[in-house]
Amino acid sequence: MKENKKIIVSAVQLKIKLGDPQGNLIRALKKIEKLAQEGVSLAVLPEMWICGYDFKNLEKIADQTPLVLDKLDNIARAYGMTIIGSTVEQEGSDFFNTAFTMEGKKGVIGKYRKIHLFPLLREDYYFKRGNRSEVINSSIGKIGVILCFDIRFPELARSLALRGAEIVVVPAQWPKVRLNHWRTLLQARAIENQLFVIASACCGEGGKIKLAGHSMIIDPNGKILTEAGERETVIKAEIDLKEIEESRANMPCFSGRVPEAYS
Repeated sequence: MKENKKIIVSAVQLKIKLGDPQGNLIRALKKIEKLAQEGVSLAVLPEMWICGYDFKNLEKIADQTPLVLDKLDNIARAYGMTIIGSTVEQEGSDFFNTAFTMEGKKGVIGKYRKIHLFPLLREDYYFKRGNRSEVINSSIGKIGVILCFDIRFPELARSLALRGAEIVVVPAQWPKVRLNHWRTLLQARAIENQLFVIASACCGEGGKIKLAGHSMIIDPNGKILTEAGERETVIKAEIDLKEIEESRANMPCFSGRVPEAYS
């Protein structure tokens, strides 16, 4: 890890309109380009940000995914930016909730298919689950990606940390009724793994569900550096990846692990 590696990171909180991918795309692109002009190196979009959980039109949405990625790629290349967000991916007859990581001049450098599909939304009926996690070697650092319901499975975030992740990003559509779980789980993932967490959530309504919003950026000690409210907005913060080393030196949880006793 480089000394004093400071970067500006952001979360784009969107109010997604079902059945209006073009409108969602236009609003998102405007926000990302403005962030890029302000010197932001990493922009995280919510889960299923282009369409929401529009299960009836998955094939139609998947057909548009290459075009959406091209639009994000144009901004990433123009500003040397990293952009992450999830949308529908199709492979054969299967659909996936997939988070794509775009980076300037490189295109798609990472692809994470959601592993833990949310049964209360019947996500596991419409999507096929992914079968592997990934740590992305980006120009700004090592990034792990998890999606929404994944934060309830601490072993997934821990596996990313053990493989060197410095930042875990969490695109999500989280219900307002469980906002306290959202905040607590995100802080726990940051504290126990001593890394940065950038969580980008949808706001407004997802079908009949009131969504929480409250995107946030959290440091390796669990401090919330910035947090959104319930409206569409962007948040950003400057982080220094050197703080990960400092946190682990001050509280040596990783060096104190005893893996042989856990099985």
